[in-house]
Amino acid sequence: MSIVGIHNRTENNKTANTLSPALGIDVRHEENRLKLVREILKPDISTDKKIEIELFWYGFRDYVHAVLKDREKEEVEQEKKRLNCIIRESYKNQFGRLHDQFVRYKSDKTSKFKDKKGVLPNPDINYNINYLDSVDVVIEKSRKKRGWGSLASNLMHTEIDIVIDTGDHNNALLIGEAKAESSLSVTGDHFLPHQLLRQYVATSILMSMIPCGRCVIPFIVCDKPKNIRNSEQVDFMVKMNWLRTNRIFSWEYLEDVLSTS
Repeated sequence: MSIVGIHNRTENNKTANTLSPALGIDVRHEENRLKLVREILKPDISTDKKIEIELFWYGFRDYVHAVLKDREKEEVEQEKKRLNCIIRESYKNQFGRLHDQFVRYKSDKTSKFKDKKGVLPNPDINYNINYLDSVDVVIEKSRKKRGWGSLASNLMHTEIDIVIDTGDHNNALLIGEAKAESSLSVTGDHFLPHQLLRQYVATSILMSMIPCGRCVIPFIVCDKPKNIRNSEQVDFMVKMNWLRTNRIFSWEYLEDVLSTS
């Protein structure tokens, strides 16, 4: 389908069209959501149908908005400071060694990326706790922040293409990155430069802030899974046990999963 003869090639359009069989509220859509979750989580999960799916999710931004809205100006500033402290401690507890882990990854003799430059495009900033501690800045919306504000900014601007909540019984939040005619991005001047890691870090910190007990499980849908598997950030996440290669799917494969009766 096209409008005035122009084919919409955007990832958002492809994502919405591919997942449309799982987005409704009737029994058929519920069954498709369950099939999708079972395919991602193999082996089969419990037949809990309390599965919710959303696309193009800014969970961190919208959580902060919900916390701050309807508060007086003085309360807003106090709450920002409180949230900033929580973010700081959560990052240190969960990902405080990430910079060193990247350095080891780059020097690992078994790594196929050991001779490539740019695994950390800006090592003075990327994942560097010392950089965060250099300036104390509370949550702001601007992307151009230093210190802890740079981390908060990255978290606030992180979009997840596909989010699936499996419910309390299965206790997993599935975060999906959709790639159509494009590769995984790396933004060197961000504290969290790698797209996949930024999504995983942001969602993991958010789950610790709520808290809801969900474990964060990434997956990818793309044109060429083999090529994506060979990217350095996928390789790193696999080595960290944050991503499994059997959770990288082609668009055609997911279309078949959702079209099978």
